[in-house]
Amino acid sequence: HGLFLRSAEALIRTARGSAAIYVGGNEQEPCADINVPLQDLIRLLDPATPYVRGSLWGGLADGHGGDGWLNLHDGPYGIQDPRAF
Repeated sequence: HGLFLRSAEALIRTARGSAAIYVGGNEQEPCADINVPLQDLIRLLDPATPYVRGSLWGGLADGHGGDGWLNLHDGPYGIQDPRAF
């Protein structure tokens, strides 16, 4: 997992200050031997930016977001009125 973590460190160093959130995995969480060091890297290099272990975790999938610290919702699905943007 060393290559992944070195790559993640480079990404965090590049994105810090401009990332809104870090997510460990899309719909699944990374294995513990990746997730724990990844959390440690984020806490060290960009402590102000929230981290969730996976896109379905921490309330992101049900609209509560990040165990209460972030209000995210899924969707909208379907055609939207462009004037709303």
